[in-house]
Amino acid sequence: MDTSSEDHTDVGALVRDEATGRRGLYMGTSGPYAMLRPLGGGREWEVRPEDVRAEVSVYPHVADVARARGALRMHVAECGECAPGEPCALGRSLRLACEEAR
Repeated sequence: MDTSSEDHTDVGALVRDEATGRRGLYMGTSGPYAMLRPLGGGREWEVRPEDVRAEVSVYPHVADVARARGALRMHVAECGECAPGEPCALGRSLRLACEEAR
């Protein structure tokens, strides 16, 4: 797979597949197609290069906010260091990410 792109999209950049509306990470090209990988990981999919658009927003995507909140809940439930009022360093980082996403 080629990691260069004629439209200068950086590998790992957040993009949107305009044909389907799905968001993913740009992984390079394979033949005539751009390859995108789902944000949560998983199998790459092929996209026509003209359907790839940079995803830039000052507002967090709803799915990203939900994912951050879920990660915080799971971390607090499993972390032996997090106390109800005083989370560990990772817990503080996750909490801050959730607060900034509001």
